[in-house]
This record gives sequence, C-alpha cells and structure tokens, in this order.
Amino acid sequence: MMLNDYIDYIKNPLAEKKPKVVIVPPGETLSSLHRFLKERGNREIRLSDLVSEDAWLPMPSEVFERICVAMDVNSMADEPSMLLGLSGYLGLLTDENKRTAIFALREWIDGSVGRNTVCILLSDDSIKLIIKDVFSNPRYKLGKQLIEIIDAQVEPQVTVLTPKVILVGEKLVDYIPEECDTFQKYLRHVEDYPKSDSIRRIVVASEKQLPGLNVEVRQLVTLVDFIYEIYAVDGAGLSENALRWMCELAKKNVAGKTMSEILKRSYFSERESTESILSVFDGHREVERESIFWMLK
Repeated sequence: MMLNDYIDYIKNPLAEKKPKVVIVPPGETLSSLHRFLKERGNREIRLSDLVSEDAWLPMPSEVFERICVAMDVNSMADEPSMLLGLSGYLGLLTDENKRTAIFALREWIDGSVGRNTVCILLSDDSIKLIIKDVFSNPRYKLGKQLIEIIDAQVEPQVTVLTPKVILVGEKLVDYIPEECDTFQKYLRHVEDYPKSDSIRRIVVASEKQLPGLNVEVRQLVTLVDFIYEIYAVDGAGLSENALRWMCELAKKNVAGKTMSEILKRSYFSERESTESILSVFDGHREVERESIFWMLK
C-alpha cells in the first residue's frame, strides 16, 4: 500500500476504529506518516517513556504490560494514539526475544478491539521474517490491521543498528560521561532519529550480566579497561591516580573530544610551541604532569 492510499483509507469516515501495525520505510515516508497522524490528533505514546530502568532492560512481557496500561489511560480519554519506539527496542533483543515481542504485539492487536491506535514499525530486514510468520493469518492484512507502506521511490531497507552495551562496576559509575546513553536515552534517540547510522554506547551501572540482549556486552571492571573503552586511552604505564584524574577531567569537558584534545585545550594555547611545553609542568601536580607526558608520547 502506498502512503497516499493509507491516508485515504484512514480519512474515510466508514473506516473501522481498530488497532493497526503500520510498517513503514525510514525517511520522508515515515516523516509524512508521523506528521499526518499528529495533525489528526493521534497522541504519541513513546516506548522511551515506559522504559526508565537504569541497570536493566525489561523483557517483552513486561514492556507490553506497560504499553497496555498506557493505552488504557489514553482510551479513557477517547483519543487516537500512535506507539513509537518499538523498532529500537526490538533491535536490542535476541532473535528469540524478538519473536516473543512480536507475539506480544499480535496479542495486543487481538485484545485491543475498538481502539483507534497505530503502532509504527520501521521496515527492518531483521524482523521481516518473524512478522511474516507470527502474522501469517491473512485476516490481519485483509482486515487492514497489518499494513506495509511501500515508498514510490523504493527507499532501501534498513536494519536498526544495535548499540554497544557496556556494564560498569559500582566503583567506576562516577566517571561515566553524560553523552553515553542509558536504555531510555537510546530508545528516545531512535524515536527521534530513525535513520541515524551512528553506533550508540549504552553504559549501564551493573555488576551482573544482562540477559536477553542481542548486542555485544562488555563488562568493565578495571579502571584501565574503562578509560580504554570510553576514552580510547591506553592506560598501560599510567598510575591509578593519573587515570582517575583524566576521567574526571574528561567528564567535565565537551562531549566528543579525545583525551589528547582535552589535555591540549586545558593546558596549552594554540600559540605555544612544542619547545615551551615543558615549562608548563612547573606549576602543576604530579598526576597532571604524568598525563601531559602521556599526551606528548
């Protein structure tokens, strides 16, 4: 179905109020659909507002319980709604848990008769076969409860990029930079920027491995591992005090800067030559001198 056909169908006063899963390619088609639904008064229900845990990711059964509660509150106000963010959540899960989530989505469709709500999913190669299998009964397509919008310009299929998930021990939590994502911040980013091709880093304060994730999970226990993974600093040969000081300095500075850039910006003006650098050492502590020596190497 083309987007214009879907819009005409929704505008028809005889169209039945019922829940729908609309699969749409990213880009202008998605933007146009979102804009159309907002103009019609569909209230946004964002998955990022329902997943607020800092140290773990709730699994599909729990997530869909929260979705149902949010939908119940919305239906009491008799407002149409749209669910955003499910694609980002699915991208975090193992294939087994993706299938569980799609089954839960089908149960939500079956149990939400009379609700005027739309669940927007990105066209994603990683879930296409699962959706085809779970929604194999033709009544979902015939009843226009499972709708795939095809773009006239044939926008390419995408796979939602899975982020890196990093588990950080309690002793290192204070050094986590602000620009790192929580699960909630990651889901919000995917909702707002569905075509983003940047690899996100989700940093979780947890001593335990997290089950059910379809991502590479690194567990950082030592300060050397932390500063290498977060700031790309090879800490071999540096004292623990110097490593801690560098982490504290980096956290206070502008996001996206390398450690070398942060040190140069903090201690040297652009006009200072390499020959004059050593004169800077006299007025600074040992950990600062150690860090600056590291930068010069």
